[in-house]
Amino acid sequence: MNPTASESSSIAPRPRRIWPVFLVIAASLGTYMVASAAAFLLAIFLVTGQLSLDQLRDPDTAISVTESRLGFPIVVVLPQFALIAPCIIAAWLSPVGFANRLGLRRGNWPYWAWVSAMLATPLVGMTSGLVGGLFFEESDHLRELTRIFRQHGTDGFLIPLALMIGATPAICEELLFRGYVQTRLTDSLGRWFGRRITFPVGRAIGALLGLIIASLVFAAFHMDPVHVVTVFPIGLFLGWVAYQSGSIYPAMLGHFANNTLSVVITVLAPEEMPDTLALPSVMFAFAIFSAGMLGLAGSVLASLLFSQRPDHELI
Repeated sequence: MNPTASESSSIAPRPRRIWPVFLVIAASLGTYMVASAAAFLLAIFLVTGQLSLDQLRDPDTAISVTESRLGFPIVVVLPQFALIAPCIIAAWLSPVGFANRLGLRRGNWPYWAWVSAMLATPLVGMTSGLVGGLFFEESDHLRELTRIFRQHGTDGFLIPLALMIGATPAICEELLFRGYVQTRLTDSLGRWFGRRITFPVGRAIGALLGLIIASLVFAAFHMDPVHVVTVFPIGLFLGWVAYQSGSIYPAMLGHFANNTLSVVITVLAPEEMPDTLALPSVMFAFAIFSAGMLGLAGSVLASLLFSQRPDHELI
């Protein structure tokens, strides 16, 4: 006997396999580490014109590479593109379609809500950084990043630097973490819980769990312990935006805005305030707070006015 329409609407579709998600995560970590090493070697050769074991043992070699206008983009950009290679391949092979698997679709939010998410993300990042600064000292890794950013930014390279640090992770990391990992986890876990509870409740539980797992993986990939803690809330917010909007484009915009502002503030903040987790200035803080509160209000309003995609469109 076939179920009625009301009965079938409360039954979740059969869960899809979840192991490919973790296979892609592991493969992404592997390709990123290999590409990072290869990019560093390539940068050494292009910057110094030679490559030797003595150079690899010399700590000054890394400094010369990161301070080079040629070497620094190589060690930053190439590993990011290697990071997304496994998810691009997996999405290409996916039966649901390349764009759907990666969340590359228009979604259900209007464009003003995309702008709202973009404005809100730096506020989330600033708040997370300030709270983290109350409990953690800035790590050596973050201090070195601050030094590198200031060295390039004060030497006439601020705009290219901000765009590079803003755009590359915004595209690559969102494709992997909010695009492939989160969309697949929320779908699979939503279906799994939906077949054990009522579908709407199970879908909500699965979506929340998938969002949290994707955000944890996103934070863990930053590796530096202090950075991991402060980045996790940003991952949660971007994950919520991507899920509610049905698209990763608003999350990309938010990620771009947060990273770009972080670079600009780091470079323009007074030298006596070297801590990247500290409040850079009253002016910057007020601007980020004002725009961020407006953006948060718009994002919440969009989530209330524009419903998520219907259950039968789960991917």
